[in-house]
Amino acid sequence: MAASGESVLPSLRLTLGQAVKRLREHHGPPQPPPTSDPFELILLENVAYLAPPPRRRAAFELLKKTVGTSPAAILRATKKDLEKVTGHGILKGTFADKLRRCARIAAEDFGGDLGAALRQPVEAAKRALRAFPGIGEPGAEKILLFTGRHALLAPDSNALRVLVRLGLVREEKSYAKTYAAGRRAGEGLSAETGAVQEAHLLLQRHGQTLCRRSAPRCVECPLAEECAYARRERARRRPGGVRPNGKEPAVAGANQAARVRKRSVRSAGGASPYASGRGRRLRARSGRRHKRS
Repeated sequence: MAASGESVLPSLRLTLGQAVKRLREHHGPPQPPPTSDPFELILLENVAYLAPPPRRRAAFELLKKTVGTSPAAILRATKKDLEKVTGHGILKGTFADKLRRCARIAAEDFGGDLGAALRQPVEAAKRALRAFPGIGEPGAEKILLFTGRHALLAPDSNALRVLVRLGLVREEKSYAKTYAAGRRAGEGLSAETGAVQEAHLLLQRHGQTLCRRSAPRCVECPLAEECAYARRERARRRPGGVRPNGKEPAVAGANQAARVRKRSVRSAGGASPYASGRGRRLRARSGRRHKRS
């Protein structure tokens, strides 16, 4: 997201649907997750902590190949085997244990099958998913999106940053409130889960590659012309700077005008009204001496 307290100008014209279309044209079709199974999506969230997406995907594929992704297979696996997988991220021992906890909850509380729990109304389905380690409300909504159950945008922090910078979402002091605003922003998209999945993935990819938290690459961004953040940054780099409302600061403008007046007076051969009192007295004495001679 944008930095805390960052003032962002409102978007000019771009709607979320238009932004997604441009991102598709720029980035191409997004790569979907490696599975749509709810339990496997839970494992994907826990398989490689703080790993970049390619390493997380590689860890998941290794888990599938060497251990298996059913609750029973994970409970049979040794911790060493699980750590070979979770070692793609940090805290491999902690996350090997989390994979076991996920498997135990799935087996003991859901009979090894989450399908029935996800067929419940959306709030009940989210509560069921939040019983698992590493799954908060955003994670639960993302799983419901990519299992095709509910068309919830569920923006991650990268996607949410894009929405804030575009001016489509207002950044609140609470991340939860900003996230809720991001979810509401997705209500203007098609109700088809496929369209919302694409929007989620494209916004996420854009936040990871161009609209990064630090050093965003606005010059390459296909949304820059209408992006509130990019317009503010362009304006800030103009001589004299700008306020968040796009107006030149009064102090900077006055100082610049004063410098222009000084140069104008000096180039005309006159005494600057900004000169010190001592300088004016010296010039006056010099003038009197010239008169006497």
